[in-house]
Parts: sequence; structure tokens; C-alpha cells
Amino acid sequence: MNKNSKRFLSMLMAFALVFSTAFAGFSPAKALADDSTVYSSVFEYTADTQDSASDYGLMDTVQEGVILHAWQWSFNNIKDNMQAIAEAGYTAVQTSVIQQAKEGTKGKTNEVWWVYYQPANFTIDNTGNSALGTKAEFSAMCAEAHKYGIKVIVDVVANHLGNNKGYDLASTIPDEIRNDSACWHDQWNKEINYGSRYSITH
Repeated sequence: MNKNSKRFLSMLMAFALVFSTAFAGFSPAKALADDSTVYSSVFEYTADTQDSASDYGLMDTVQEGVILHAWQWSFNNIKDNMQAIAEAGYTAVQTSVIQQAKEGTKGKTNEVWWVYYQPANFTIDNTGNSALGTKAEFSAMCAEAHKYGIKVIVDVVANHLGNNKGYDLASTIPDEIRNDSACWHDQWNKEINYGSRYSITH
């Protein structure tokens, strides 16, 4: 099967996945600066990786290929299905948000998907309370993706943290962020200069 055929098949499977999710209720940042294991697993693509990608007819770049959005799949679920993902022709797999959320998601139904988008930190959740898994499981998933030449895309919420209500910050937000007034502003603050990158980001 050539690359164009695999690409078409991948798009068809992605459509089927979205379609089945709609009707069947499918349930399948900033990382720590010293986390070299995760960095090397995610970002280092060697000649071996490219050879692996060629074995499955995968595209050379994410832009040319097809991305599997593994919505709420655990890291172990993604890892266990990596060969099938490669055989289906996916160049990359995208995880759900891997940051620590304001509350635990482990053991909860897919109805709390929005909690992932209310993070309490800018680090990979390693509390054991995430339905996605631990940092070690994330790293193992990345290493498995590397074997097949599949790239990993991580969903990140980089512009806000979670709250309980109004200006009541979630209790899980660490003190170094909570007590730094430079990290917070009133959303109606007229002093922000939206023509200045520094003003917007600080």
C-alpha cells in the first residue's frame, strides 16, 4: 500500500472514529526542566525513527501526515495500540491535556472532560490522580511511539489555571504560582496593552 492510499485510509478511519464517538460515547506547558527522559522520548527523532516510519509508509512530517487525536485515551492505552496506530498510517498521536488538573480525573466518567482544561500547574500530572496516567507511563508511551516512528503531540493549556469560582483559585495550585501576583490579572484590566507582547504575557 503506497503513502497516498495509507493517507486516505487514515482519514477514513479518523472520520469513523469521530462518527462512532458521537453515537457510542467512545471511552477508550511546561514540563519539568530536568525531565530529560520525557524530552528525549518526545523530541529526538533519529535515523532509526525515520526508518521505522518508512516501514509503515508514514509521512515524514506531521504536516503531511494524519494525526490521531487520542481523546481521553490513557497513556497505556495509546502505548498498547501503537502498532495498530502505525499500521493505520497515523504519523502522529495527540494526547489529551497532560498537566495536573485542579481535581483528579481517575475513576471518573468522560463527562468530566472539561476538568483537563482547568489545570493547577504547568507540569505533567504525576499525582496518580489522572485517568491518563503517570509521568512514567507518559514517558513509556513516547518511547513506544519512537519505535514506530510516530510523533507525539501534547495538548497543553498554557494561558490559564483553574479556579473554584470567580477569583477563588483551586487549592491545588502551588504556592509559587498562587502567591506571585505577576501571574494573575483581572480579565477586565484596561492597563493591558494588547499591542505589546510583554504587556500581554506579563
